[in-house]
Amino acid sequence: VTGVQTCALPISAATFAGSCFGAAASLYVRDILLRGPSMLAAISAFIGAGTICGAAISGRFFTRFRNPLTFVRGGMTTASASLLSFAGIRNESTALAASLVLGCGVGAVTVAAAALLQGQTPPHLRGRISGLSAAFISFAQLAALLLSGSLVTWISVPALLVFSSAVLFAAAFSVGAETG
Repeated sequence: VTGVQTCALPISAATFAGSCFGAAASLYVRDILLRGPSMLAAISAFIGAGTICGAAISGRFFTRFRNPLTFVRGGMTTASASLLSFAGIRNESTALAASLVLGCGVGAVTVAAAALLQGQTPPHLRGRISGLSAAFISFAQLAALLLSGSLVTWISVPALLVFSSAVLFAAAFSVGAETG
């Protein structure tokens, strides 16, 4: 069960943070960057490109670490830093760079944590554990999508990004505390 928590928490936290950003991205582009749909499309494309890069790097290199969770924590803190960049430095170049970095971090977390989950789960439990992990991820996404609109109304888009960053950063340290 500890292995499941160790792997499901980072994927769920990354999903929560990414979904918070996804829900507020159009508001960020409209209200912060003062741009339109083409900028939103560019941000989405950069996140997608970053995700592919992060996933490829994670799949290739994470097993070379003595403790592969280091790669998971690194991806989480990378994504967390990108969300802070969105919140604090409000220009198009930074938004595009932060989009690429966000994608890299989320891709690294997702692939590394899924591989660790597979490796830590006994073969006869893999189907059940994968289903449980998918439920955590789905819940994190649903919670983020439901909460984001209210949070933006109460605080602001930049504050939501800081909150999402804090959730991700706290989860990274939680994973570090579990594994020593």
